[in-house]
Amino acid sequence: MTILNSASGLNAAYVKQQVQRKWIQARAKLVVGSSGAVGSSSSYDHPDITITSNGTGLYDLTYPPSVDATISGHIYSAGATITEWIITAKSATAGTATIRLSKGGTAAQPASGDEVTLYLDLKTESY
Repeated sequence: MTILNSASGLNAAYVKQQVQRKWIQARAKLVVGSSGAVGSSSSYDHPDITITSNGTGLYDLTYPPSVDATISGHIYSAGATITEWIITAKSATAGTATIRLSKGGTAAQPASGDEVTLYLDLKTESY
């Protein structure tokens, strides 16, 4: 990689800072087992990401602590046991979030085989 000098219009320190910024993009796929448990075929793209069940339709997500975290996703529920999800608590600096699965605005226990796929964009350094 070539870092251009200030005579060419770019400040070398600025370019170096751009290169050193760190982002983590990862996916967490929750496949629900029996009684709402996290199924054995659940998968995570990063070793520091986990999902654990925490009551009816509630799941705790842990991920690498970061400066900022954006979480998006989608659900697959063949029987429409769950129709929406919402983040009820999130701390990027702690690397934690709580996800509530629901139907009609009420927390609902997902059926075995239901899937929730979450996409995480984590900014690990401030500008």
